[in-house]
Amino acid sequence: MKCSICCTTEGTRRLALRTVRTAVRNGFNPFRERGLVSDYMLGLMPPGFPGRWAESVLRKGEGEGEGGSGGEDEVEWEVCGRCEERLGHYLTPVGDAVSERAPRAVGVRRPAG
Repeated sequence: MKCSICCTTEGTRRLALRTVRTAVRNGFNPFRERGLVSDYMLGLMPPGFPGRWAESVLRKGEGEGEGGSGGEDEVEWEVCGRCEERLGHYLTPVGDAVSERAPRAVGVRRPAG
């Protein structure tokens, strides 16, 4: 399968839309993450899409855009290890505090510093 974020075909696993949305609500955007989206892929996207990406993710599964009318648990993303690690930075609690929107990510920790 192909990674839904960076389009690599190397070792992906499925994540629920709920998980991706949580990361987006907490600030994840692959176009702001160095090295996730190649210049080639950026060239294939319609003008302005990088700026609208987060909004489109938050709408998925609500009857608009990709995902149709499925709920958050029905729509899945294929995500490679590199993108999963970056997403995890927006899911992992800092210290002992856990954001209400950010469930604990299993096996992914925010780097120190």
